[in-house]
Amino acid sequence: MVILKKFKDARNTCNNKIRQAKTGYYHQYFKTNSGNPKEIWKSINELMSRNAKSDEISHLTCNDRVISDSADLTECFNNHFAEIGLKLKPDEPDELNNCLGDYLKQADTVFTLDLTTPSTVFKLLSSLQEGKAMGLDEIPAKLLKCARQ
Repeated sequence: MVILKKFKDARNTCNNKIRQAKTGYYHQYFKTNSGNPKEIWKSINELMSRNAKSDEISHLTCNDRVISDSADLTECFNNHFAEIGLKLKPDEPDELNNCLGDYLKQADTVFTLDLTTPSTVFKLLSSLQEGKAMGLDEIPAKLLKCARQ
C-alpha cells in the first residue's frame, strides 16, 4: 500500500507540473501573439483538435452504392439536404413549405440581380483567401474553393 500511495503522489505531482507547464506555455504564447489573431486561432484550433483531416471527400455511400465522382458526390449531397426536411417531418410537408412566410416581412423595395456566368463564379471562388475569417454564412473559404469544381 505504501508503494501505491507513493506512485499516486508522484503521478499527481507529475500531472500538476505538466498542467502548470502547459498553462505557462499557452499564457506566454497568447501574450506574445496578442496582435496576431491568425496565430491565436491556429493555436486554439490545435488545442481543441479542430485540425482538418482531409481537404476533400473522396468517396461516399449513397443509396447503397459507393460513389467517388465529384458530380455524383455533389448530387448526393444536394439530394440529401433537399429531402432532409420531409424525412424528419413526413406528416407535415405543407407546414415545412409554408413556414418561411412566418419569418419574412413584406419588403417596400424591389431589386434585381444581374445574371452571372459559371466562369465568373469560378473566378470569384478561386480568388478567396483561405486564411481569412468566414462570412455571415459561416462557410469557410477552403470549403467554397473545394466545392467550386
